[in-house]
Amino acid sequence: MTKTPEKMLKYLKKIDNLGLKQVRVIVPADDEHKVAAYADTLRHDYLNKIATTADADDPRLQELATGRLASAIKPAQIAAWRQELSQSQHILFDRKVLTMQQEWSKMVLAVQAKHAAIMRGETDTERHSALAAVAAMSYRSAKDDLMQYVAANAAA
Repeated sequence: MTKTPEKMLKYLKKIDNLGLKQVRVIVPADDEHKVAAYADTLRHDYLNKIATTADADDPRLQELATGRLASAIKPAQIAAWRQELSQSQHILFDRKVLTMQQEWSKMVLAVQAKHAAIMRGETDTERHSALAAVAAMSYRSAKDDLMQYVAANAAA
């Protein structure tokens, strides 16, 4: 799936508005996953700090509040993936599924908090929206981790 130039420009503008930069670095091939995981952690911590501590008029908070949420993986797909793995891989797979499900639950709770704030007429609904967006990013990260594990370990 390739992005059109308009989508790419919109994406780059969004990350710029959040105070993030996309960079390209050269790292040892064996350590690529470590660098990517560290970058994910840094980005998540940074965005979570914006969501929890930024002033209400901070444009980064407003940009984060408009972030997209995530879609779930259907249980039948998870079961199919599990069947493709060897018995010895089931424990780690199940842990990754549990982590993903926990992140999904956090996202759902954050969305519910956002809806509750809107219903109560609170003035700080953008903060709740931003927290929901950060929770969605955590879920997508756990989902990607699970999918990468399956891709790397599924029986051919």
